[in-house]
Amino acid sequence: MIPALLVSILLPSLCAFALVTSPSKSSSPQFAGCISPQTFKAISQADTFGLLSKQEDNSACMELCGNKRFSYSYYHPRSAQCHCTKTESIDPSGIESGCDHLGGCDPCQAFVTYLHSPLSFTSCYSLLFGKPFLEFEAETLENCLSICSTDIYDTEVVGVQSKYTLDVKGKEKGEGRWGWKCSCYSGRNQGASKERYKVGCGKESVWRFKVPRE
Repeated sequence: MIPALLVSILLPSLCAFALVTSPSKSSSPQFAGCISPQTFKAISQADTFGLLSKQEDNSACMELCGNKRFSYSYYHPRSAQCHCTKTESIDPSGIESGCDHLGGCDPCQAFVTYLHSPLSFTSCYSLLFGKPFLEFEAETLENCLSICSTDIYDTEVVGVQSKYTLDVKGKEKGEGRWGWKCSCYSGRNQGASKERYKVGCGKESVWRFKVPRE
């Protein structure tokens, strides 16, 4: 079995620290969003049970947080600050567009990694093809992937989207809230994607995850 590969990539222009993983049966670190420095600061200061430190790069940050049995790592390259946490503190409205469809973040942004994902992130799209057998709103990215990948479902692909939904009572006023929309796909060509629909990984883009194969 090919071991998981964690690669920090600095593109010549804007992209920084794209996270790439190869398929693996065990859980592995996966892309979980790009956030602003202000959001990073607010999260790290509010999390009294987290761990804040200086690390050389994102790989070192992920290794530290993983070894300490945290669930998420946040890394801000400009300040070299690494924050480890056991809870997902990102509001879906706080997600920012990165610089590519592979999970690359702008150098001034901080990026988030889900350290124990049961599924592998592939890319971000404007849409996926097929009809999901299950759709629901999840409180966190972790809940979405965990529910879809449970043994009672024969899931092959999961689409996760930070989406703004109008409240039933607030439609006339345009009031609503941000949430994580989760779609579970199974079967041939369900959850399929096409190259021309790849987009930057930001608000309302669909983050495509798949069941890892040997």
